[in-house]
Amino acid sequence: MAPLSLAAGWDQALFEQEPSWIAAGATIDALCEPSSRRVLSRSAAKDVEAARAIERTLLDYFEGWFDGDAARMKRALHPELAKRPRGVDPSLAGRLGTITAQEMIEATAAGVGKTRDVPDRRIEVDVVDVFGDIGSATVRSAVYYEYVHLARTRDGWKIVNTLWQGMKGHEQST
Repeated sequence: MAPLSLAAGWDQALFEQEPSWIAAGATIDALCEPSSRRVLSRSAAKDVEAARAIERTLLDYFEGWFDGDAARMKRALHPELAKRPRGVDPSLAGRLGTITAQEMIEATAAGVGKTRDVPDRRIEVDVVDVFGDIGSATVRSAVYYEYVHLARTRDGWKIVNTLWQGMKGHEQST
């Protein structure tokens, strides 16, 4: 089997560099906040400010949903959001639906998220990757497990894509 090689235009040195936070003597444990259950990945640790802004956006999204705060929800979403549920309706037989930003904002304003809230709201945000003006995160709550893609805009970080599934016992929590 031939060894893997980089595509033309890629700089091998970029892949051999030690991340700046390691070079500075930090450990991944030093980049975690155990009390809040938030974790920064190596790439997110390089841009802590962006990772924290992404986290704020995701908390606007989740807490806005559960609190029925349409303004927070609107602030978190890109107008071209594509939110895709998985496993919500078994009759769809493998098809994915799409929920738009406007539908999410309207459902939030109508209080749908309030009916899904639980006493142990626990929202765990894991900023997985940040590269320039794009980012990726995983959010786990007692109700939802969600993969999220974000883009930095003039108005801050906005959620552009999500793929989510209800946690055990909350599978029908749209």
